[in-house]
Amino acid sequence: MLNIPLGDIFRDPDFQVRHTSSTADKDGALDGDRQKKSLQLLVDDLRANGQLIPVCIFPKKGAEGQPFTLIDGHRRYAALEQMESPTIKAVVVKADEKEALRQAFTLNNCRKDLSPIDLMNAILLARKKGWKRKDIEKAFGLKRTQIQRYEYLLDCPEGVRAALASKKISMAQALAILDVTRNRQEEVSEVLSIVMENGLSGNKIHRQYGKPKGGKPKSRKSLISGNGEKRLVRKFSFSKADSPDHLAWLKKELEKVLAEIESLKSKKE
Repeated sequence: MLNIPLGDIFRDPDFQVRHTSSTADKDGALDGDRQKKSLQLLVDDLRANGQLIPVCIFPKKGAEGQPFTLIDGHRRYAALEQMESPTIKAVVVKADEKEALRQAFTLNNCRKDLSPIDLMNAILLARKKGWKRKDIEKAFGLKRTQIQRYEYLLDCPEGVRAALASKKISMAQALAILDVTRNRQEEVSEVLSIVMENGLSGNKIHRQYGKPKGGKPKSRKSLISGNGEKRLVRKFSFSKADSPDHLAWLKKELEKVLAEIESLKSKKE
């Protein structure tokens, strides 16, 4: 363990695995005041007890020519920087960038406090760095199917991302919302609001909004429902797994919808 000048260490954003927090406001945005208070608590602890746990760095030139890059200990670094400490206790790891990034993932993942958004972003970063799937699985301790779920979340709309970051919905709920609104992005906000208001589980979301099974949406007793102004609730979805004759089936279903609408009109007349 060495005492390294703070100015000799570069904080690469790629190594800041944790970007979200459990302290989020009602709109899903991170609460800056709580973040500052949390950092202040760490500052107070460091002033009272000193730096007991070293940060982890490796020899890589930073953007401003720093000889080292920070792997783990970003909050400790920020706290000591706020205290205007000239040095920081650090352990220098002999590693290349890939190994350093793997250690950043592993050290943060061992704490078991990474949010789904953090893991999603970390997996995306690993992919951009050219990691193979087996390397990602090993670094995160996740199975192939779990990695695929996080990769699926990469395309989630901002509203779903914010709700997930603020823990208003679970990962299972987020995945279900993405499933049932596939190719129907205009419905995301409505479905998300209903899920948060009623606490629908992933299975209930699929049942209520007709997750396609075998290429066909779940059947309903009636295609039209609602009081006053009638609202079309039939949900159509598509996937690469759909059968070749799916378009023909879809055409028939649309004809049924139009026929029922015409029937309702004639009854009113």
